Amino acid sequence: TTAMFPPSWDKRKLTSPTSQTERDDFDDALMDEQRQLLEARMLPESGPLTDAKRDEVRRALNDYRKRWNLSLKAIALQVPQVSSSTLSQIFQGKYKLGKLDDHLRALNQWMETDARRRAQREDVEYVETKVAKRLIACAERTVSLCAMGLAHGPSGIGKSLVAQIIAEKYHGSIYLFISEGDQSVRRVRNMLGTELHGPGRRGHAPRTYQNDWIFLKLRGSNRLIIVDEAHLLSVKALTFLRHVNERGKVPVLCLATKDLVSRVMADADEDHGQIRSRFAVITELRGVRKKGPGGTWEYDDMFTIDEVRQICQQGKVRLTNDAQAYLFQRGNHLGDGCMRLCRWIVSQAALFERHRQKLKRDDRVTLTAEHLRKTERTFNPDDIVRVDLAEKLEAKTA
Repeated sequence: TTAMFPPSWDKRKLTSPTSQTERDDFDDALMDEQRQLLEARMLPESGPLTDAKRDEVRRALNDYRKRWNLSLKAIALQVPQVSSSTLSQIFQGKYKLGKLDDHLRALNQWMETDARRRAQREDVEYVETKVAKRLIACAERTVSLCAMGLAHGPSGIGKSLVAQIIAEKYHGSIYLFISEGDQSVRRVRNMLGTELHGPGRRGHAPRTYQNDWIFLKLRGSNRLIIVDEAHLLSVKALTFLRHVNERGKVPVLCLATKDLVSRVMADADEDHGQIRSRFAVITELRGVRKKGPGGTWEYDDMFTIDEVRQICQQGKVRLTNDAQAYLFQRGNHLGDGCMRLCRWIVSQAALFERHRQKLKRDDRVTLTAEHLRKTERTFNPDDIVRVDLAEKLEAKTA
């Protein structure tokens, strides 16, 4: 690639304060996007609904439910003020007046929110990047050895997305996402037990699980256990996963940041030392280090400019060459969100540009580097990373 930033750019412009007009324009674009309904029906905010409006919402809800094959229980989980039995009566037109209009308004809003979420998800297509290939190779080696594997890399490079692809590839895989509050061994044990238990006689899983029951359920199944955000786990939870691998005789793949590598490589800790010996496969998703011009060790870029284009130029969005170069530099800057940040910048810039050109949400739009820079500056007016990148680029291309 050539210069990442167009020669005409002035570094001082990168940190120029965002004008109130720019902020107001983005606010208008966001509100305009919200006004363009995907599935919801226009309803008055208060007061009773007419019978015609009730029937219209009910028909729309029925059509939406059938289109996505949604059960009443699945909808009730997302709309807590409405139970499954209440939903059944509403869909059949048997629910009597009282809270009916409030329920219909809540369901109408849920339908719109769910439609937007699905539309956003459909826009994200899988791209087999170098990072993805390394992670898939790590998973394959972990499965073939029936061992513990560790794939580590910075946040935002696509670990979770590729993990879903791997889970689909290996039938019967169990995917556990670790979040704040899930670090303890009891929580991890119950998460895994719930996945193994399936629906009970009355649709309820037991509150706690015993280790032996879990190991017995897994033994001989060869099911791949994928643990995402594994760097959040406690020492005891990591030890439990080691026992799952040893006594359950199933492969365990941990996805994490480099923090977990530092922990399992600590020889001074007895528990960590035992865990370290069980990781038969350790893959750094950033690739292989090499010596740079100054004799220091450097990594190759995680993403090529072609991969950046495939990831960010999806749907009805097109990127000019300078926009692709801008995203290439942003996506390969560690600790700054990587490709997750790039996709967010593109989506926000596309929203604003469609609003500016008075286009519909599904019309094709072309974005330049200036569009992306303006978007990022508006939402992150105090961010100095762009200047840092520009200085590094100048030194690289001098």
